[in-house]
Amino acid sequence: MANTKSISLVRTSTQSLSISDASQTGLAVSSNMTAEAWIKSNNYAVTNQVIFSKYDEATGERAFKFLVTANGELIRFNMVIYDEDNTYTNKTTLSIARPAGWIHVAFSFKPAGYLIVYVNGVALDSTISLSSGIKDVGAAFRIGTYGDSSGVPVQAGCFDGLIDEVIIWNDERTPTEISESYNSGDGKEYIGNEANMVGYWRMNDDLLDLTSNNNDLTNNNSATFSSDVPFIGSSNPDAIFDITPVTATSTVNNVTVSTVKNSVFDITPVTGIANINDVIVTAISNAIFDITLVTGMATVNDIIISTTGSVIFDLTPVIGTATVNNVSIITDSIFSLTPVKGNATVNDITVISETAFDLTPIICSGIINNVVVSGDANFSLPLVTGIATVNDVTVITESNAIFDLAPIIGVAVINDVVVYLDNIFNITPVIGNATVNTMRVGLWTKRIKPTSSWTKRTKPTTSWIKR
Repeated sequence: MANTKSISLVRTSTQSLSISDASQTGLAVSSNMTAEAWIKSNNYAVTNQVIFSKYDEATGERAFKFLVTANGELIRFNMVIYDEDNTYTNKTTLSIARPAGWIHVAFSFKPAGYLIVYVNGVALDSTISLSSGIKDVGAAFRIGTYGDSSGVPVQAGCFDGLIDEVIIWNDERTPTEISESYNSGDGKEYIGNEANMVGYWRMNDDLLDLTSNNNDLTNNNSATFSSDVPFIGSSNPDAIFDITPVTATSTVNNVTVSTVKNSVFDITPVTGIANINDVIVTAISNAIFDITLVTGMATVNDIIISTTGSVIFDLTPVIGTATVNNVSIITDSIFSLTPVKGNATVNDITVISETAFDLTPIICSGIINNVVVSGDANFSLPLVTGIATVNDVTVITESNAIFDLAPIIGVAVINDVVVYLDNIFNITPVIGNATVNTMRVGLWTKRIKPTSSWTKRTKPTTSWIKR
């Protein structure tokens, strides 16, 4: 799910988010701990802007408090942690320039180890931590402020600006893991079921905790959501649609798998009957549509796979019967059936731009109908040891296209092929029988006999005029 919103907190309105200690689960971390968030202050000249805390001013109710504060024209971060004896570690970091936009901030804590503060994935400062764990207190967990001696949110400690993607872990995250969350500014969206994650708030028009702890927050003084976010999801986790295994009959209709990273539509293995209809797989990075080890019957209809990265449409192997209809694959794509040990029928295929259409090998029977290949395309059927029939193939490109059958050990029938522009139509060698009917290359019509020789017309047809 894309990152669409952040929470906007106004300091002068004492806006903050919270969950009481009695209602929380897992947020009273007593040992190893990491907390992280994306922040964007409206005014870094303001002092003591708390990012998150479990801290009231009353003695004995102080666990931790993490804040950013002004230091002249610079800013610095302050992290305070108390142990059971009310002994505390107070780390004020080195100062840095005021950020112009969003920054990723985090701290990690390990008893008898180190307290480390990170900014944009880099350790800004560290100090030797307490020898014992964090104090278990009754103070609420808060985002955007801390509490006074009565547990009331303190305006003087309120954050003024935007906060997003807040995560609490009950372990000490490594520098590499912190860097992965920052991800060179592209961010990382988590799922909520990661190991040791005890609280995760995405702020996407709600204050829900995505972990199983259900630490949903209360909105204090009407904070609002903003469409200003640190990242839109360029590093989303992969979108995965997975059926594995299907041992009886499975019908999947109207499925959209969409992400700005990798999309995977996966059925493996299907030992019974699978009917897959109206599937859309989109991605900015890589899209994979995969049916592998189909030992029964698989029917796939109306598939659209679109990405600015690479696409893999893969059926391998199909031991029983596979029927694939109305497939559109766009951009830097691979359409692959390899190997098909049973019968495969593929109808109405459109592959566009730097595309590879590959069947290798088809041991039994393969029927390919109505294929359009456009762009720097490669249409390939090597090692067809059974029977392959390819009908109504159009190869169109402004660059290079390769239509290749090499070698065909069994029987191949290729009908109604149109190849335009700077293209290659290749059959070599044919050990069995190959028939190519009504093939037009450039502005000439050519026919091929079942042997490897070519018969070339010396007179152009009326519909094709050689330039």
